[in-house]
Amino acid sequence: AAQVGVTTNVSVTGVTTSVSFHSNDTTGDGTDVGFAIKYNITADGTSNYRFAGPGVVNTTNDPTLYLQRGFTYIFNNTTGSHPFRIQFEGTTIGVGTYVSGSQTGVQVFTIPHDAPANYEYECTAHAGMKGSFIIPS
Repeated sequence: AAQVGVTTNVSVTGVTTSVSFHSNDTTGDGTDVGFAIKYNITADGTSNYRFAGPGVVNTTNDPTLYLQRGFTYIFNNTTGSHPFRIQFEGTTIGVGTYVSGSQTGVQVFTIPHDAPANYEYECTAHAGMKGSFIIPS
């Protein structure tokens, strides 16, 4: 039987606390990080990006991802040589608002509630490495 009032010390490793899932407190400027979903990005040579994360098999070339309004996505570019630009559909204009970080490292993208129906991602060095982010209504 368990003893009441006795505390047992437990050593746990490899556990990430909720503190590491946000970068700031509520600021009201749209940069707040909500529920975060992380994808690691790799490449198939200079032809395609590949993502490892929820809902996608990491052998799929340039997958279309469905991102939800108000959710935060963390894109960890591990390619080393393929800058990952999040851009407006049909342009080469990078999304500035709601995106922070480095195209060659980790970028955090919070989908605004008034987002367009689509965004794209593209390698700034290889135009063929390109895919879509669909934002359902």
